[in-house]
Amino acid sequence: MKAVFSCVSPYGEISIPGSKSYSQRLILLSALFSIPLSLENISYSEDELRAVSAASQCGMTVRNSGGRCLISGKFRSPGKLFVGESATLFRLAAGGLAGKRETVEFRLSDSLLHRNHGDLLNALASQGVHFESIPRGFLMDASSAVTGPVSVTGRISSQFVSSLIVMKASMGDFGSEVSVTDGLSSAGYVQITMDVMRKLGFTIRSRASSFSVESFKPTDSVNLSLEGDFSSAAYFMVLAALKSANGIVLRGLDPNTLQPDRKMLDFMRQAGVNITIGMDNVTIRESGLSGGTYEVDGCPDLALPLTVMSLFSKGKSEITGVSRLRYKETDRIESMIKLARSFGASAEYSDNSVSITPPDVIRAPDDLEFLEHRSIMAGIIASIASGSRVVNQNVERISKSFPGFTGMLEQVGCRIERL
Repeated sequence: MKAVFSCVSPYGEISIPGSKSYSQRLILLSALFSIPLSLENISYSEDELRAVSAASQCGMTVRNSGGRCLISGKFRSPGKLFVGESATLFRLAAGGLAGKRETVEFRLSDSLLHRNHGDLLNALASQGVHFESIPRGFLMDASSAVTGPVSVTGRISSQFVSSLIVMKASMGDFGSEVSVTDGLSSAGYVQITMDVMRKLGFTIRSRASSFSVESFKPTDSVNLSLEGDFSSAAYFMVLAALKSANGIVLRGLDPNTLQPDRKMLDFMRQAGVNITIGMDNVTIRESGLSGGTYEVDGCPDLALPLTVMSLFSKGKSEITGVSRLRYKETDRIESMIKLARSFGASAEYSDNSVSITPPDVIRAPDDLEFLEHRSIMAGIIASIASGSRVVNQNVERISKSFPGFTGMLEQVGCRIERL
């Protein structure tokens, strides 16, 4: 779908949909351990729908009642799982089902199939898990999986570490250490995995560079309203900082969250953004912004919203710790540079950093095309901020992570011309 987005001064209140980092883990782990789950404020993004489908294939009954996602039943071997583009689902399901010594065909989208999973598969192989490449996926045979300590790199993805923690929990391998060999990027996401597991009844020990599952006393059920997703909220934070004289109130955000993307609040303060924080909300108003240095190794999903913010700031900005962005659904370093240059900025990559120098006058493109959901959303926010008529392509792809994005833009006064 093609669309043109415009707004003179967005304002109002929006409720941010629930954290996908929490929802995907809760849905998958409730199925693996047969613990009834009731979730409110789920957005039903494509990644979450894949997790719901996986729960169904694992024998669980899934239904929606009064806006709540309800999951109940008893685990059974799924045989086959289609995980789509969700790296979180594939990697954590591989660990969890390996711990149950299952044989499973995993079906992946083309983009996910070509991402880097090698170190995780090697770590699982060291535990007796066999993987065979099949068309569009992997056949995993974990019938001979063994207990004992295991190590894995933490630099490529924190999901590798989470996967092995879930494996140890699933096989009841209490006390065996999961060791991180070379530092842990995005450590906050491992903290979220452990938080979810504790809600289900696990006791987990965390040390400087290792983790172990110590015991399991399953809870009767989990009933939870998901906290707002900071990675989704970041786009509206940038929109408000650039265009909203009267402010946009973002409801449902927990300022004390474990979500790594809470860091966006610190980055915006650093840039001079006018922010008011309440008990469960954040209000942001239009501000004159200055460039800065933003380290995103622990919060890589903020790189694209920060690119937009840097475009409209005064002075040069550096977005550092970006090397892992080469290996997301697309090369997001390339997307950052393309986005900045499309609006007339100077943008270069060097030594794990993207530098952006905004132009004296923004020169918006007539047409802007990205294929990846976060890049598309960033392009839309930049287009609105520019005040120019920009045709944004592939808008439907946003549903992978944020199906309510365009509706919320309309809520705060943005006009959408669908072409």
